Formats: sequence, structure tokens, C-alpha cells
Amino acid sequence: MRKLTAFALVLSVLLFQFTPLASVKAETVEPVVSVKLVNYLGDHHAITIKPSYLYTIKNSDLVLNANTEYTVTATTQGVTLKQGSTVLGEFTSFEITPSLYKNPVSINGRQYLGDVAFTNEKGTYVRPVNTLPIEDYLKGVVPNEVYTSWNLQALKTQAVAARTYAMSYAGKVINDTVSYQVYGGYTWYDSTNQAVDQTFGQVVTYNNKLINAVFSSSNGGRTESNSNAWGGTQLSYFPVKEDPYDKQTPWTLAIQKTQIDLTGKDLANYSAWWNTVSEKDKTVTDNLKSWLVANKHPGKMIKITSIPKVSFYAPSSGGLLHQEAV
Repeated sequence: MRKLTAFALVLSVLLFQFTPLASVKAETVEPVVSVKLVNYLGDHHAITIKPSYLYTIKNSDLVLNANTEYTVTATTQGVTLKQGSTVLGEFTSFEITPSLYKNPVSINGRQYLGDVAFTNEKGTYVRPVNTLPIEDYLKGVVPNEVYTSWNLQALKTQAVAARTYAMSYAGKVINDTVSYQVYGGYTWYDSTNQAVDQTFGQVVTYNNKLINAVFSSSNGGRTESNSNAWGGTQLSYFPVKEDPYDKQTPWTLAIQKTQIDLTGKDLANYSAWWNTVSEKDKTVTDNLKSWLVANKHPGKMIKITSIPKVSFYAPSSGGLLHQEAV
């Protein structure tokens, strides 16, 4: 979830009222969410889509057949749709919708429910925008924000926090990264589906307004304030507060300065050794590489040869350390 860190704030369900969304239950159609697909897709000039059922293209006579691969390519005018080498259509943008909702479409190997619009981003990349009902969106969020093996009550708390956060962006286009919430599409699990279903329509409010909901798996025995974590105005429902229910387990972390020894390795002929070496601290470096690919170097192959410095900021008023690797 947005800007989530190891010292992130804990949602205290005792302080607030869980409020069912009356409009969700009263209306035939629940609120929808539009999500720009960035996190897992990256930036590509061309992408492959494969419907599992018949899809139609809105405002067009074209249809996409089940289990058939199509290519969407960015052009100077917008995007082009092809089947093999045959151009089916050229558009400024286009949107597909399934004939039966519960049949997903695969986009570069990852499946999504609902409608998907394909647009041209920066004149270079194809950018899909997935629009679907909020409850199904949450089923693709919760398992990507927490472990699916957690206790059901913890999963339900996350579902409520995620729903509250999503509802605060109603009518806007968000993306599937930690800038908002990590959304994995139609990658669902029974445990998290149950958590979403059992909290259907529930959000957290303060003074009859949606809170800016965040969630953490552990706070080390003390919550952090929003102003310490991210700056800005202090919110009364995110105080620094002792949490006797969170285990205060001491932990240590050792990181190797040299991740890959380049001695004897020809950098001009990296292909000779690239696939046979890996970093010493893969858990740390894999996270760093994922962030670099998603935010700085899309489509690139990355190795981290060293982490020369890990720095800590001064403790906040909550007594928590903020850290970063350099």
C-alpha cells in the first residue's frame, strides 16, 4: 500500500466505526475502480493480449476470439491492434469488454477481469487501464499487500483498509504500484477472497469521512504518526501509541557491501558470466532491482554489485528509525 514501510502505521480498528457502503448494497452495480497497469507490466512498445472468452471492442464491429493472441503496438497516432501480421485496427485508443464478465484476458501473461482500455503513453508505450468492480479489485489487492496465510481477522482488517483507500480515489485513475495499492489482477486466493466477501462494502470513517487508510504487518510495539512518516498535517487518528499486542522482537540485519565480486569478469563481455552469478543478499537486492526496473530502468537487466552504505535518519518523536540503502 502507498508508501508502506517497516515502521508504517497500524490501523486501530477500536478507534473507528466500520461503515457499510449503503450505495454498494442498494445499487445493482457497485462502484468501479480504474487501474493503470504499470507494476507488473512495465513499459513496452508492444504487448500481447489473449482473451479466455469472446471480447468485443467498444464502438467497433471488431471482436477478439477466445484463446487467440493479439498484439497491441504503440504508434505515432495511438495504438494498433494486430493478429499475427494482420492489422485489425488503428486507434487513438480502444477498450475491450468481455462477453461474460468472469472470463479474464491475459496481458503479457497476467490475467485481468473487467474492461481494459489500451492507450498510448508518452508516444512510446502501450498503457492498459483496467476497470472493474471495487470488490473484485480488492481480491487482486489484498493477497499482494499481505500474506494469504495470515489469520482471517487480519486479512479482513486489510480488506477494509484497502477498500477505504480505494474509495477515496473514486472517479480517478490510479495505478497498481505502491504509490497507491499493489494490484495483481486476477490472481486470487480463497483466504483473501473470504476476507473481502465477509467485509463487503465496509470502510473506515472518522467524523463521517473516509480516513486515509494505511496498514502494516508489524509496528514493533509502537505505532508511528503520519506526520513523522510522510510529513504534512498530523491526523488525530494516527498518533504515536504503544501497542501491547504486537510482539517486540529484536531483530538484526547484515548486508554484504560487495554483492558480486567483479574480479576477473570482463564487463565488455558480460554475457559470458551474467547468468552464472548472483548477489549475496538476494532478498534485499531483488527488492532493489524490482524498484529500479519499475521506476528508473524499465525493461533492463540489472545486477547489483555493491551496497556501500546503509544510513539511518535520526529517530522520530515516536522513537522509530528511518533507513535507506545507498
